[in-house]
Order: sequence, then C-alpha cells, then structure tokens
Amino acid sequence: AVRPSNLTSWAPARGSPARPRSPPHGPVERPRCAGGCGRVVHFGVNPKGFPYETCCRGCADGQAHSANCQGGGEASPSKSAASPVAQVAPSAGAPPPPRPAAPPPAWKPLEDDEPAVAAAVALLRAVAGGGGVGRGGGGGNCIGSVPGRRDMNLVARILEDRLSPWQERLRNFDLQAAPLVAPDRAGGPDCPWLAHLRPYHAWLGGALFAELCAAQAVAWQGFWRQKGARILDRGLKAGDALQSFALQVVGGVWGSIDRAHSQEYCDRGATKIVHSGTLSEYTPPSCGPIKSSYWTGLGVSEERATADIERVVRVGLVNSSAVFDAEHLPLYHGLAANAFDGWAKSGANFQAYPGKFGEGVYLTPSFQMACMYAFRTPKTVASLADNNLAAPRFASTPDGRWNYLICLQVMADAKAVTKFAGTAFTDAGDGWDLEAQISVVRSAAEAQIYGVLFCFFPQTFKD
Repeated sequence: AVRPSNLTSWAPARGSPARPRSPPHGPVERPRCAGGCGRVVHFGVNPKGFPYETCCRGCADGQAHSANCQGGGEASPSKSAASPVAQVAPSAGAPPPPRPAAPPPAWKPLEDDEPAVAAAVALLRAVAGGGGVGRGGGGGNCIGSVPGRRDMNLVARILEDRLSPWQERLRNFDLQAAPLVAPDRAGGPDCPWLAHLRPYHAWLGGALFAELCAAQAVAWQGFWRQKGARILDRGLKAGDALQSFALQVVGGVWGSIDRAHSQEYCDRGATKIVHSGTLSEYTPPSCGPIKSSYWTGLGVSEERATADIERVVRVGLVNSSAVFDAEHLPLYHGLAANAFDGWAKSGANFQAYPGKFGEGVYLTPSFQMACMYAFRTPKTVASLADNNLAAPRFASTPDGRWNYLICLQVMADAKAVTKFAGTAFTDAGDGWDLEAQISVVRSAAEAQIYGVLFCFFPQTFKD
C-alpha cells in the first residue's frame, strides 16, 4: 500500500537528495548509432522500454539505411554538400536548387502548446499507473492516483538507469523533485506539474519535448511489465549514499566485491520464478513490507514487527566456487546485520552450527523468511537464556536515517540439501510449502555465498 501523499511537500526523497533545479541549457546531444555509421539515434524506446541503439532497422540488420531512418544524415558533412565552388549559376537543364527548409514554428509556452501539455499529462498518468498500466502492471498494483515522494524518487532512478545512454537532463526531467500532483488535477495555467516541466519544454521545443515525455512513459511502463525479478542499476552505477554504504561495509569485512554483478531489486513481478542459471524455482528479492504474526504474538507492537523495505541493494562477491547450474539451488540465509563484522575472520564462508534439525548451515528458498530471521531474534533456548527474545538483529546507517537487514544469497549443491518443516514464520514463506521452507546443508563447503543483500527500511524505531 502507498502512504498518503502530501500535495504540498517538495522535500527530496529520503537518501536521494534532488539535484539543484536550474533551467537546462546547451545543445541537445544524441548518442551515435551502435552500427558505426556515424548517424545519431533518434530518441525512442522499444516496447520493453529500452532505448534504441541504432538509427534504423536497416542499420541494426547490417543492411542499407531504412527509408524512414531518423538518424538525421551523416555525422560529418556529406560529400555532396554545397561548397563555395559549387555555388554558381546552374547550367541549362540542371535541376532547380532545393527549396529552403520551412522556418520552425513560432515558440509557444508550455501551457499554450496543446500537444506538449497532452504528452506531459500522459507522462504523469503513466507514472501514477493511469490506464491500468503502472507499477506492478495490469492495474492490480498501481502506485495510486497521487504519486508520493518515494514513488517519484523511484521513477527518477528507474528512468536514469533505463535511459542511461541519453544525455543526463533528458532521462527523467528531474522527476525526483517534481511536485506531487494527481493526474486528474494536471493541466491549466497554474499547474505545478507543468511549471516543473516548463524549462525543459523551452529548451527542447514542443515536438522533441513531447517525444521524450512519451519515451519516458514507455520506459517506465516497460520496467513494471517485467515478470519475476525487477533489477535496477546493474553495477550500482548511481553510487548514491546507500549503495556506497553497502559497498563499503562488505568491502571492509570481506573485500572481494564483484561490482559488475552488484545491483538493486525493486518490487518483484511474481513471488516465484525460474532462476536463469539453475532453472529451478526461487523467490526473487523484493521491496515491500516484511512482517509476521510471530512477532506480535511475542508482544512486539505492529509497527516494530514490520520492516517496510524501501531498497534492496545487492553487493556481488568474487567466488569462483559458486556454481550456477541445474545441480545447484539458489537459497538465502538471514543473518544479524549488527554482528556482520564478526564474519571477517571466516571470510565469505559458512561454518556449520547446531540447530533444531542438527548441525549444518540453515537456508531457505524464501526471501521473506530469510528477512524474518535477519530482523529479530526468534524464540530459542539460547535467546530465552540470554533474555534477548525478539531483540533487534538489524543495524542502522551512521546517519540514523535507515535500518537495514542483511541476507546472504547462496548457491547450494542440490544433492547436499535436506528439507524440513517447522519454521516459526509460517505466514512469511512466500508461498512455499511448509515442507520446503527450511533447507539444511550439513557440509558448509556445499553452500557458497555469492551476494550480500542490504534491505533498507526507514528508521521509525531503533529496537
């Protein structure tokens, strides 16, 4: 569920301060065709929401340019371009010189440019899930009629990532700093949404502005049409405060970071999907509330029994022993983030430990269940003896704005996995049968860690 939005709030999203609002200026830069022809790529996206990399279909297929190529001609002047020598009176029978291009249409302010206004409002409707196509796809899990600050920050981050080949100021029009407006209230001379977009319209002109609004809308919708894991920012290119923090923590404890396979996860499109490497079912990481009646049953308040995950940052590890094939299973292990530095001695390696079903490494195919074990201390003989039942296992960022859980991503030898039923978190299993929610590997060497998930949620409580 989306929190109620404050229509008067202009504060930047938590953890991602907005860039200064200054009018864009300078030339509009277009990326060059990946086919090597020298032409420019037109600002369009494919149905999946990714920018086109070539100037036309012909160039993409290694053939001659298509008749409708929008690349704008060669990057350098054509050999047939007019020169001082050629500018003489045409000889008899020569074709007449081409007519000069029509002058550009007179400039209009955004509010008076009806096609541009329509494109701007359509972008807002797409962001808000208008027309049944928005967050979650199909209209069943849209952002809502009024995007909140958290939502606008996510829109900006997704578009920054998807449209990364484009010039920076063309990717999302600083939407993380845009005012919060309901689509049915957008339009008119005093509309704050149009006021925010006005500098971009003046910079780009009405036609290109409308084209880019449409491209951003399709890119956003394409992201939410994805099934399964919805991955954002491969390589953690943004390098913002939370990404940098996660990289620093893992680097300080283990050091062996695989930046190329580090990334973020947004809301998943399905609870269970088939892993592309192992071809087995697993639950992808996801944002959203992590909660269980187990904690409230122990006397923990509803608020403190819920971790409303806003961001999931994966730090990849360099581990040649992690094998991604049909003989292995992708699993999770929830650990105490407030004791993560204690793993420095063992490195990114498990050590078998005693548990309810004997000694081994305890894992689960359920992301939600792993988060439950990473959230608080469950009821055990040890926790009762130490009087720390339901004590926090999460940790906090140095600025005190975020709490976070840590879950490990693990590849386990399928032949070494024994499954058990008997978890305390029967309502937090991501749909897995009770008999499949606990996986125990007796030999620690058969369970290899390949990723560390930092699951950040706002610090509305400390204990």
